[in-house]
Amino acid sequence: MACLGDIGDYWCSQGCEAGWMRYPTSYEYVVGNETRQNFQCSVVHWQALPGNATKTWSDGDKCV
Repeated sequence: MACLGDIGDYWCSQGCEAGWMRYPTSYEYVVGNETRQNFQCSVVHWQALPGNATKTWSDGDKCV
């Protein structure tokens, strides 16, 4: 699975596959106004905001 764009940047800011999120387990998918991607220990969310801003966050470490 590839991690591209802002979701990939977020994943690598957390250590990529060596980090706490581990490996991606899905491709990106859309839910409402968000793009999401599943990882072994989390889900990363990306959302476009007004004024060309974006927001990227995760659900936190679910493997603890």
